[in-house]
Amino acid sequence: LSEERWLAAEAAGPVDGDLVVFHTGTPGSCYLYEGQALACAERGLRIVCASRPGYDGSPRWPGRTYADNPTGTLAVLDFLGAESAYVIGHSCGGAPALADGANLEGRVRALVAASAFAPRLAMGPRWWEGLEDANGAELRALQAGEPVLREYLTTLSEEIGRVESGAEITDHAAL
Repeated sequence: LSEERWLAAEAAGPVDGDLVVFHTGTPGSCYLYEGQALACAERGLRIVCASRPGYDGSPRWPGRTYADNPTGTLAVLDFLGAESAYVIGHSCGGAPALADGANLEGRVRALVAASAFAPRLAMGPRWWEGLEDANGAELRALQAGEPVLREYLTTLSEEIGRVESGAEITDHAAL
């Protein structure tokens, strides 16, 4: 993006395949799921995922909003030499995917936002219903401000660092 800003990304699949840009949920990084990469490759698709600013390998971008996301997606498309891409956003990756669709006219072939969050301000208190089973603790820490969020994420990072099996991830309340 610039000397100060870059995105860590991982791509898999045929170099000449149609591109799929995947925006992962939170917490997430650029590392692709093996099954996802294989399923795309079997269909002749190349998939790429970039770590959002502040996540694994991509430096923070203070003050960033979802409206800034297309800048990164455009850089990925240009770096890979892709004129257009299919865009997928899962969970907290839904809003970045929707921002791409709204701002990258002609470059987004189709878009899917799966399990994406609804607009918080429009929903009021109902927005929080059921979130304690998923990202509720992280989103409340985010709302409380950076010091609280940093403490929460440091603790979560330490917990994730101790994970030794897929079952531990499946059973982890925050994941």
